[in-house]
Amino acid sequence: MARTEDAYKMVGEETSQFSWRLFMFLILIFALVFLLYIGLEVGYKNFLRVSIEEADLRISEFSQSPDLAEHKNLVSFYSQITNLEKVLNSHVWSSNVLKFLEDYTTPKTAYSTVEVAVPERRLTIDGVTSSYASLVEQLVAYESAPQVAGVVMEENSLLGNVVRFRVNINLSPDVFKEILN
Repeated sequence: MARTEDAYKMVGEETSQFSWRLFMFLILIFALVFLLYIGLEVGYKNFLRVSIEEADLRISEFSQSPDLAEHKNLVSFYSQITNLEKVLNSHVWSSNVLKFLEDYTTPKTAYSTVEVAVPERRLTIDGVTSSYASLVEQLVAYESAPQVAGVVMEENSLLGNVVRFRVNINLSPDVFKEILN
């Protein structure tokens, strides 16, 4: 019987050692879970709070940026500026027509209308001059200009003491070259 009692003591000691080991293991697991909880509560919660504040700041900055209507207005304004720039660039070259008229107009000639047809490279001029002799001088002045490819007299008439005329001037191909391109 001593053997059975010894066996019971051994089993009891092993059981108490197993219980003691299990208890220590569970305490260790509990301590690790508790430390993990404290780490998440203190560290990760602060990280999340800072991240949320940064996201809120970006959202508020985005909400302060121009809205869709303002964007459309800006695009429309830019388009108008671009179109105006094209018109003004063309105007500079059309203004050269005025320089041409100034350089090749005789003193006794006055213009009532001047039409510029850029694609056809044509000037249509209505004007008056003092006599037929001064009209011939004016036509010779046009034909002497290097920018002129041809001069066509459409009509002329004597009205009292002045000669009224209409002339088509065909310009050389390179006069409006930069406008057409």
